[in-house]
Amino acid sequence: MSLKLFQRNGAWYVRGTVAGRKFYQSTKTTDRKIAERIKAETEAQAWQRRFDGPGAGLTMAQVFTAYLDADKPARFLLKLAEYWKDTLVEDVTSELIRQAAKKIYPNANEPTWNRQVIKPTQAAINHAAGFGWCQRISVKRYTETPEVKTPATLEWVRAFSSQAEEDGLAHLGALCLFMFGTAARVGEACNLTWRYVDLSAARVELHLFKPTPWKRIAHLPPEVVVSLANIPSNRNLDEPVFGYAGRGSVRGPWNNVCKRAKIERLTPHCCRHGFATSMLQAGIDVKTVADMGGWKDATTVLRTYAHAMKDPSVTNVLFGAKTVQETSKKRARSYQPFEKEGENRNDSAPRWEGCPAAGHTPAQKKQQVSIGPATQILAACGGTMRKQTRIARANSVQLVPLMCRDMTKENAAAAGPRNGAENACEASQLPEHYRLKAGV
Repeated sequence: MSLKLFQRNGAWYVRGTVAGRKFYQSTKTTDRKIAERIKAETEAQAWQRRFDGPGAGLTMAQVFTAYLDADKPARFLLKLAEYWKDTLVEDVTSELIRQAAKKIYPNANEPTWNRQVIKPTQAAINHAAGFGWCQRISVKRYTETPEVKTPATLEWVRAFSSQAEEDGLAHLGALCLFMFGTAARVGEACNLTWRYVDLSAARVELHLFKPTPWKRIAHLPPEVVVSLANIPSNRNLDEPVFGYAGRGSVRGPWNNVCKRAKIERLTPHCCRHGFATSMLQAGIDVKTVADMGGWKDATTVLRTYAHAMKDPSVTNVLFGAKTVQETSKKRARSYQPFEKEGENRNDSAPRWEGCPAAGHTPAQKKQQVSIGPATQILAACGGTMRKQTRIARANSVQLVPLMCRDMTKENAAAAGPRNGAENACEASQLPEHYRLKAGV
């Protein structure tokens, strides 16, 4: 098919397809004869490039090789290279790529076809087009029907962790709690080494190297801090925290623990779903969930987990009543820095609710964190007294003494660190629900 001339605003343009290339460009002239000559030269150059140019005889194998040489993601390319082999790029159409997706993964669904065939194949061809070897290609994606994710709940996570500890797999139980508490992906968790873990500051630095290297800082909730400290390890800086090489080595032990615990068999990634779903149901805004969980933007969270925010009671606000989400926001707060003086108290000291000792003020809390070496762990999370005792005895970790309402700063400093449940407070001073959990 030869090019055609047409006039627009006085200037002559050419459009059409020659040698498999599409053209739509201006000749930059108002003279018809000059435009005809430009059209003929453009057609000749296109055919010469087709037979003698750098893209002459270009194969899909060469396209994938050039793509990898540019340090592009290698994921999914092996199967694509085996399928296309030495197929000429000029023979590859968008419909052939769509059909290839179903042939390579016959038992998969639309998201897999789009992610593992259409997207990488199109990216490789368009990368070659950037060198002028071939034409760019655009492939229509398969329509995806988003599935409702099955999130792990806190009850499920704790049941899994308890069973893993009983099976002598403390590192696997800690992995489950860690992914639920930080929204870490399996790859991020497996890549984590002790070099990037700071238990005293309750934070970790997570790294992901594929498809694009990146890192993020994640906060560790108290229960996760205790589970990490309870992992039997010599804490070598370059040693993997959880001891797994990758997601493949996690799958078998993970499924076995689910079976022994007699709980639904969820995948490790369901812990990440559980993080987002639980946070949204607790009334945390989408932007905060995205930032804390390592999603690229809030739109991704909203599109994937919008079902978690559905609340049929929102129309209650029309009559001044509270919605379910508004009620949930109160439960989402892990602590209240200050209360009204004298409220449910025998004294007027502000109460720090995140601590089982009822009389801790924010100033005292700050002083506790500063006591002792960086490896000390704050014994302030309820329901984990027995775990802390086991940590202190097994790992020789000294716990920071918490200050009760009748203990001054000077007395606390003089008391020095103590191990186990004694370190927190006397049993009589703990709230009842903490005494029951701790067994004191």
